[in-house]
Amino acid sequence: AILELSFFHTARTDTRYSLITDTNGLKADVRNKLSNNLNLTTTALGTAETGTRFTDDYELITISVSETVTYYFKRKYRVYSKVEFKRNQRSGYTETSFFDKNNGNVFKWNVDFDYKISNITTAKLAYSGNSYPGKDDVHKIELEVKAEF
Repeated sequence: AILELSFFHTARTDTRYSLITDTNGLKADVRNKLSNNLNLTTTALGTAETGTRFTDDYELITISVSETVTYYFKRKYRVYSKVEFKRNQRSGYTETSFFDKNNGNVFKWNVDFDYKISNITTAKLAYSGNSYPGKDDVHKIELEVKAEF
């Protein structure tokens, strides 16, 4: 297993939204290669963000956990899956158009099945979705066949 810890700080000014943000975060990634065919990645992230829009201030504390699984089978198949849970605690100015920054629980998920038909042709079936506070859940299915010449 490989453990990677990182601390980050970002300060941004967005003139389009008249927004100034300051963010501190701590991230931990644990990567496990259980076999030549199976990889797991667990990520934990905590951030503290303060911001000002015009004269309104806000504070956003976020804790998130995600798990990614990648499985390869006979060099022709690949299954990729990711599930993420995020808890936002927002105070002060609460109006935002960024669903990821609303107060409450955020869930995201996806599963991809890839199949290598030939050296130039692949097929993919993907299911993904998300759930944001105060919004309807979104479910999406995609089917893709691709040939590269």
